[in-house]
Amino acid sequence: MSKLIVLVGSTGTGKTTLAKKMLDKIPKHLVNDINDDYEEYICYNPLKEIEDFLNYCNKITNTFIVVDEAAIYFKKNTKNSGKLKNLLQLKRHTKNNFLLIFHEICEIPKEILNKIDIMILFKTGDLYNDVAKKFGKNSTIIDNYAKVKKHQFKHFYIQFDFANSI
Repeated sequence: MSKLIVLVGSTGTGKTTLAKKMLDKIPKHLVNDINDDYEEYICYNPLKEIEDFLNYCNKITNTFIVVDEAAIYFKKNTKNSGKLKNLLQLKRHTKNNFLLIFHEICEIPKEILNKIDIMILFKTGDLYNDVAKKFGKNSTIIDNYAKVKKHQFKHFYIQFDFANSI
């Protein structure tokens, strides 16, 4: 079954390290890496242009697709936003799994919340009131955000089943 995993955390918290550990265990993967953090993993097509990357993703199956700096894909009124949302909608047909990486939890578009299966949450720069406003009364998200925020270690994270929390 195809999954959408969302990895969220500020710069320097360990997102890239964790993503690379995941990639090491998955033989067929494709990474769109805007910042050249994953050079050794881009093994199918080192595409940099967002539109080219999304068009290529429409042609592949059974692949673990990593989208770093995912917030860029969801900027308002861009054609690429719709293309990525469509790819996420079709993930069960293409058997592609996705890892979307964001810097802040509030960057995650509301339109994809119901498609997320697993969230991995590191420390972010989000303010509690902004998270509470975005996620409403979802106590699982709010509680996990609060636990990570108050934890003393910079690289602490929580992984939780997001699909059952919305």
